[in-house]
Order: sequence, then C-alpha cells, then structure tokens
Amino acid sequence: MKKYVILIAILQTALVHTQDISFIRYYANDKDFIANVPMKASNRRGYDHLAAYFNDRNLAVKVEYYLSNGSLNKREVMEYNKEKELARKGEVNSKGEYIKLLVYGNKEPWSEEYQKWNYSDRDRINFTDQRSTFFIPRGDRVTQIIFQTVDGLQYGKIELDYDYLNFLSEERWRELPSGKIVRRFNYKFDLLSDVTQIWEYGKNKELISEVALDMVPADQLYRTPPPRTGNILDEYDIIAKEIKEKLKNREDYKPFKDHSLAMIFAKPSARTRVSFESGFFRLGGHALYLGPNDIGIGKREAVKDIARVISGYNDMIMARLFEHKHILELAKSNACLAMAVSCTPVPVKSQTVMSSFDFLPNK
Repeated sequence: MKKYVILIAILQTALVHTQDISFIRYYANDKDFIANVPMKASNRRGYDHLAAYFNDRNLAVKVEYYLSNGSLNKREVMEYNKEKELARKGEVNSKGEYIKLLVYGNKEPWSEEYQKWNYSDRDRINFTDQRSTFFIPRGDRVTQIIFQTVDGLQYGKIELDYDYLNFLSEERWRELPSGKIVRRFNYKFDLLSDVTQIWEYGKNKELISEVALDMVPADQLYRTPPPRTGNILDEYDIIAKEIKEKLKNREDYKPFKDHSLAMIFAKPSARTRVSFESGFFRLGGHALYLGPNDIGIGKREAVKDIARVISGYNDMIMARLFEHKHILELAKSNACLAMAVSCTPVPVKSQTVMSSFDFLPNK
C-alpha cells in the first residue's frame, strides 16, 4: 500500500559534510558566483560576501553567505549527478539538516505521483526538467512540497500537518494556482496496538478508501514519505473501527464470550502477545499462550497434528511463525472456524484481523 523509499536523504545530515573540499573561493554576490568572478580573500572584510567550497571535480558543493560583520547568514549545499549536472540544492541548518531542498528533474517521485493523479495524457503541460521544493522548517519533518515547471509555473502543492505528538495527521494535495484540494489523506495512530489508520478522499471530497496498517514504524512514516499507490477498501478495517468505537464508549461488547484462543508463538513478540491477550480478554474470551518451548511446530511435531489437537480444545488459533508454509498448512489442517496469523517473510495485519472476527461457533 505504501512505499517507504522516497525522502530519507532529505532528513539526514547533508552529504556535503562527508565530501572532501579541495579549495575555497570568495564572491561579492550570487551574480559573481554564477559568472565565476571571484574576489580576493582580503577584500571581503567589512562587506557582505559568500564563500564557495569546491570538490576535486571543480564543482561547488557548499556555499556560505556572510554579512558585513562576519556572521553567517545562510548555508547551502549542492549535489550533482554523474554528468556533473546539479541534482539537488538545499539550505541547511547548523546541524547540517536540510530545512529547504530543491530537487531538479522530472523523475522526482512525488511530482510523478502528483502528475499521474491530477493530469491526464491529454493535458498539454511540459514537466521536463520540472522542480520540486521541499520545506522542512525544523529539519526533521516535511511540511510542504511545491512543484513547478522549468519556466517557473507552480502547478501543485502538498501540505503536511502533524499532531501534538509529531505524528502525521493530514495531507492535502492542492492544484495551483487555484488552491483547490484534489486529494486528501487523514491519519490516525493507535499507540497501544501500533496500528495506523488512513482515510483517502478524492477530488470531489468522496471517500476513496480506508485502510489500517499494522506494525507501522510511526516515527518513520513521514521521515521517508512516499507517494500513495493501490489504496484498497478493506472490510476488516471498517469492522475494527466499529469495535474500537464500541470499546471507547464502554459498551458491553463481548463477541468472544465463553470462547478460547490458542496463541502459537514460534517467533516470540511481547508486543504481539500483549495486544492479543489484552484484546481477546476485553472482547470476552480467554487466550492461551504457547511459546517455542511448548510447541516445536514443524520440528518436534507435524503441523497437521498440532492443528488437530489444538483445534479440538480451542475455538480459534493465532500463530506467529517463521515459515509461511507452516501458516498455510496450519490453516489447511485446523478445524477452527477462524485463524489470525502473523509471520515472516509474509506479514499480515494480525492485530486488526484478531479484533475483527465476530466468532460463529462451529461445534
């Protein structure tokens, strides 16, 4: 549903600090810098000026702007591609973190996703060599992205809002220059169950999808913000939301009353165990923990034998295993009506699935 691959370098220390500086030149202003008309080092005293730092390829990788009193006013860093073309240029703070970054080129992923969403192939807009500007005021969270064509026409903007815990709360895609919202996302983080809910709305404010992501690294969600692809409306997410509302309102909701859940943990996890035991208890049931020392699934005992024995004494089975094939075999051999699973390398939204089953006895 989400590809967490896009802006990680933006929020890390600027790469220029790891590059070797070969020489420094001083310039009176940006015009002289672009024309490469340097000034003598002794002439900069008492005047506004800039210091440009060059690497061994004769490319400026850092520029510092100084006031006449000698105090540093602004620092910018530059990065280049293999063809020595400027790829990124950004302003950094005293820690070397980007607070504003300009990315050149029409292959920038956020701009590509925005163009796919808001424009059709029939729209005659040239996005070649377009530019994306990322605003990161505090150096750790992107708050705004503005897209513009090579001739300076701003055609789109994305705004990112955060709550008091610094989690992303809303994301708005706007068309420029009109400012009309063409896409919107709302986010809700559940710290207790470690689940993130996402609602997506379209150009006409219609709800497009609602999804819940289990075990999402919340502190990473918008340190590496991705374009959205493939949002799917999930029935389990809707049911989970209804259950949470019932529990929040302290309704007497016990769908698992007088039922038991066997939890097989070949791969231990305190967070998963606590969430399942607590959740199943709050929904009226009893959860039985079976750790790696209790069951040697796929080693000491055959999977089908374990499934047959456990399902004879319990109404549901939850399993957290190392091998996905064991999950499939357990599901095939188990006589229980429902089974929630979580394993590697194929992850499943286990907490959401567990809380979503409205159990119907099969005995």
